[in-house]
Amino acid sequence: MFVVDCKKVNFAGAGEEGSAMEPFAIYANKFVMPGRVVGPGYLSVTEEGKFSFFSFERPEGKIVEAPGTWVAPGFVDTHIHGFFGHSTTDADSEGIEASSIELAKHGTTSWLPT
Repeated sequence: MFVVDCKKVNFAGAGEEGSAMEPFAIYANKFVMPGRVVGPGYLSVTEEGKFSFFSFERPEGKIVEAPGTWVAPGFVDTHIHGFFGHSTTDADSEGIEASSIELAKHGTTSWLPT
């Protein structure tokens, strides 16, 4: 699994409100797309942090190298009471943030605290 390190890539919304990031492309061996797996190649990411297009040819601009990896959509957890030693019932914003970061490191990109 490949997770982009947020400390190395300036994601939209990570800085000041309304700030945009520099577009970039992710290079990996395989990409899971709707109905198929393609690669190796490049997946371009826009200034808004959205996937733009896949290409077998190297695009211009910044490249995040992830050789030997697969890039796939993140998992969605619709029922979770906590993670990484934190409970959602504590309503602790620091605990929610810590859980979010650790969940993302393990491939869960969206979750619903219950």
